[in-house]
Amino acid sequence: MKPSLRSLDSSLTVNIISRLFIEDLANAKRPPILRSRLSLTYIYWIKVAIGLILGFIVASTRIPLLLGLSIAIFIYIALHYVLKWRIGEDRLEDMGGERKLVMEGIGSFFLAYIFASILFYTLLYPTQILYY
Repeated sequence: MKPSLRSLDSSLTVNIISRLFIEDLANAKRPPILRSRLSLTYIYWIKVAIGLILGFIVASTRIPLLLGLSIAIFIYIALHYVLKWRIGEDRLEDMGGERKLVMEGIGSFFLAYIFASILFYTLLYPTQILYY
C-alpha cells in the first residue's frame, strides 16, 4: 500500500518544523523569559521572608521603633547588594536591570516587617501594651 501524497506532505511539514525547532533550541544562548520571571518571584518571596524574620527579631529583642526601622533599611540595602552579586550582571540585565531588582518586593518587605513586628510584639508582651 502506497502512502498518499497528502500524508507525505504533512509528515514532511512536521519533520521540517520539528528540525527547525530543535535547531533553535540547540542554538539558543539564553533560557526563555519565563526563567527570569521565576527568579523575580523567588526574589520577591525571599524579601518577604526576610521582612517577617526581621520583624520577629526586632519584636523579641524590644528594639525601639526608629532603630528597628533603620535596621530594616540597612538590611534591605545589604540584601540588594547580595542579590545583585548572586545574580550577576548579564542575568540582571535579562531581568530588567538594577531598578527592577530594587523595586521588586520593596513594599512587601516593609509591610511584612511592620506586620510581623506588631504581631509578635503583641503576642510576646500583651500586658505592657495596655500601660503605654
